[in-house]
Amino acid sequence: MRSSNKNFLLGSAFYTLIMAAYFMWTRGPLTGAITALLSGALFFVFMRIFVYFFTRSKRVNEQTGIDIPFNEGVIFSGLANHFRNGEAVGGKLYLLTDELRFKSHRFNIQNHEWHLPLGKINEVNLNNLLGVVQTGMNIITTDGVTEKFIVNSRDEWQSAILAAKSA
Repeated sequence: MRSSNKNFLLGSAFYTLIMAAYFMWTRGPLTGAITALLSGALFFVFMRIFVYFFTRSKRVNEQTGIDIPFNEGVIFSGLANHFRNGEAVGGKLYLLTDELRFKSHRFNIQNHEWHLPLGKINEVNLNNLLGVVQTGMNIITTDGVTEKFIVNSRDEWQSAILAAKSA
């Protein structure tokens, strides 16, 4: 199963459990369980639809696009969240031949661009969001700073970053 589908299912399951507790308490066990399952299924469907249209949005793609010098190539890219002062800032993460670069879209409070030369990357660690969802990736710099990201295909990101760093 693709990692994004797995993450959507885990998120929907978490949502369903919370709704089950609420609906069972307010409406009784049978009605609560049925309502929770239906709301969890709807949550999954609506989130998939929202993400489908959001990721294909012309406006988001324009806002997260970067200018790349002629001699520099994109090795890997994808939608990501960059944690900054408590906000998971949405945008796009790029692995270029000589740096890692993030550019946010305008639907955030803390819009920003961030870049880090590959030579300044000390470690690339993976972690789980809420201890369950396998989307977390930490970039630890040679200065000891930890930059936290949420990405799809985090194993591929880690491999690509380490390969580009050693090239």
